[in-house]
Amino acid sequence: GDKSAPCGCGLFGCAEALLSGANFEKRAAKKYAKFRGLKSREIAAIAREKKHRHSQEARKLFEAYSHHLAIAIQNYIVLYAPEVVLLAGSFASAHDCFLPKTKSLLPQLLKRRRKSIDMLPKIAVSKLDNLSGLLGAAFVAREKFLS
Repeated sequence: GDKSAPCGCGLFGCAEALLSGANFEKRAAKKYAKFRGLKSREIAAIAREKKHRHSQEARKLFEAYSHHLAIAIQNYIVLYAPEVVLLAGSFASAHDCFLPKTKSLLPQLLKRRRKSIDMLPKIAVSKLDNLSGLLGAAFVAREKFLS
């Protein structure tokens, strides 16, 4: 795994270590001291503001994130062949900073696999912010304990 991406599970390079908002903040602070203490939404605001003196560094962070996300989605496509990939959580609100690049990388990553069956899924962003995980857990609990 990627030794620069320690995960809470004790391993390195897990999707959680590379793709969560909290870990994005840690990696940003490690790479650029000027981003220490900033939340991912603040780094996204800097990336969006082209005239900000640190916007180039912020955009580079999101470019790297786009690559990690594209590779993760490619792996999920190969394993599960989803028709839709839904991005959720608070970091998904910064999708305009990473999703266009991610979407542009996926067709190339899947080029060979798209020849016989086009496995390129629709990628959507949840409007539920951080509530999607909570609602999913509530659904599972309801099904398990009330059915």
